[in-house]
Amino acid sequence: MTETPQSPRTQPVYLVVPGLFVVLVALALWALNRPGNAATTPAPLSDKEAVAALERKVGALDGVESVEVEKTETDEPGFDVPVLRLVMTIDLESFTGPDASQDTADRARAALLEAGIRGFHETWVVDEIPGTGSTLRVGMDGTGTYSVAAGVGLLDAGATSVLFDATTAAVTVRAPENLPTIAQAAQDLGHGIVSLSTDDSRTRYFGGHYLTPPPLPAVALLAEASARDEVTEVSYDAGPSIEEGTPGEGDAPLLTVRVDGDPAPTATWLRASGQAELLGRPIQFVVDGEGTSQTGWVSDLEPAGPDPALAEQDAVDAAAAAADGIPACTGPDLTPELVGFDAAAGSRFAILRATNGSGAPCAVDGRPDLSFLRASGTEPEVTLEPYMDGGSSVRLVVLPGQTVESLVRWGAMSTANDPDVTTSFLVKTVVGADAVRLPVTSHMGGEGGVDILGGATVEVGSWTTPSSTTP
Repeated sequence: MTETPQSPRTQPVYLVVPGLFVVLVALALWALNRPGNAATTPAPLSDKEAVAALERKVGALDGVESVEVEKTETDEPGFDVPVLRLVMTIDLESFTGPDASQDTADRARAALLEAGIRGFHETWVVDEIPGTGSTLRVGMDGTGTYSVAAGVGLLDAGATSVLFDATTAAVTVRAPENLPTIAQAAQDLGHGIVSLSTDDSRTRYFGGHYLTPPPLPAVALLAEASARDEVTEVSYDAGPSIEEGTPGEGDAPLLTVRVDGDPAPTATWLRASGQAELLGRPIQFVVDGEGTSQTGWVSDLEPAGPDPALAEQDAVDAAAAAADGIPACTGPDLTPELVGFDAAAGSRFAILRATNGSGAPCAVDGRPDLSFLRASGTEPEVTLEPYMDGGSSVRLVVLPGQTVESLVRWGAMSTANDPDVTTSFLVKTVVGADAVRLPVTSHMGGEGGVDILGGATVEVGSWTTPSSTTP
């Protein structure tokens, strides 16, 4: 068979198409790899570049006046290498309202987390109100415990400063009469306050363990007490702090009042006040005057007495302990020590501890017998009284190695003229024990001696379990 030759117009088609394909592939490869052409995947940003990009992004958010991101390296316990820490501080525009401020803060924190910058992240939201100087500082921990919206709401209600962080929730106001307004605002906002005080700290509420809005009757009592002419300082302590342990249901709040002159009129007024009844629980009070003090219960509302059945059981237990032959602790059995000092609104506190080092159980009741030694080597003349319990005590069995504690309280005294201050406690743990000298100068708050001077009234608490001695 004779093959028909291709025409001149058909033959180049089969040759040109493969050639064009090769040329196009070569051009694409050259375009991708020619000098100056960026790679298809952008190179990762350096930390410095990422921080700058984050500041630009957050600074462009509505409601942000300025932003600063600081990156540091610090030595931290438990880490073999320096720890990277990224702290973002957002200065909000003022007068934007609680909800808008919270939304801005949430979007800023989200931008920080999305940036992917190495290190531990902290976010602080701050603001200073023009004209008033009121300040806001909130540490956002990601849990929502501390609310930017609540902080702004408290500023709107008249607070002069709001500080929320991992250690406290503190709010201040200009004057005592402003305290109830802030307490009501906290109730409305549903946000807890640990510390609520005036700018000069002369009127203070301390919520202790409770991160809850301050009770309105408690704050009203503070404001009313502060308004009295003779009152110079007043504080309300709702209970022990988180670090000191969980308070028991029976722990009563303590109101401490410092007055010029005789404490009796203020004590009488407190007993007639109805705020404890409104609060629905007893409130202890201590009124410190010139060289003397009075104690009692607000509204004359005392704690309910012990359940008769429990009291009867206590008597049975005590009798059983005696029947088992547990002897009373003697001086050599108990080793005393001074734990430390505390203070609140004109009151001073010391905690004494005694440890059973005898190797066998022993029983203790009553309170330690105290005297004091001054810097001159002499003993001041003081009046000793029971602290808050009226002289009652409970017999305790102290096992080997266990401890009991006693709380000691006295009213602050003036040291303006460099008086002969107390430098040591002389402690007899039980009747018949030898006095043990316990220097105060090695403890914080007692470095220069303490203000137990001649004429002081010192209240001494019964030996009790350590959890019961928080002032």
